[in-house]
Amino acid sequence: MADKDPILDGVKVRYTGVFDATLLYKRLAEWIKKEKFKEPKEVRYVERVKPIGKIIDIVWTSSREELDGYILMELDLKIFIVGMNDVELDRPNGKLKLNKADLEISFTATLIRNAKNEWNDKSLFKRFYEKYFIAQSIESFKIKLYRDTEKIIDETKNFLALYSFK
Repeated sequence: MADKDPILDGVKVRYTGVFDATLLYKRLAEWIKKEKFKEPKEVRYVERVKPIGKIIDIVWTSSREELDGYILMELDLKIFIVGMNDVELDRPNGKLKLNKADLEISFTATLIRNAKNEWNDKSLFKRFYEKYFIAQSIESFKIKLYRDTEKIIDETKNFLALYSFK
């Protein structure tokens, strides 16, 4: 059975204001692929229209294999948008169509060892392999996953900060 090591659990980015939701959606996928993760798989997409505006709930999962698939770095995103309405801003070069809403993005990163379930959990060889052969690699992959996830979080914050300077 696979062993899961949580690296980041539910780190949230919150934003209230005007932003381009479509562009954010595309950029998040680009940033994930830039860090060499697989194309994000949309596990859930729910969109409801309420009097306050649209409520959108999106869940993505993406992963990256290391050591011939023994290690799996998994990244999960939960995007929750409440009260999304379209707005137009007047700019010198024309009108700009954006969205106004409350946004929350939750990031979870997990390192999975024995991802393909090739070895039994109680196997002496598995424990020996992890302790003496790849212990250093496991730690470096944990650090890499943490840094890659932090990069994506920072990119998201920077993207949203651009809209706060009108």
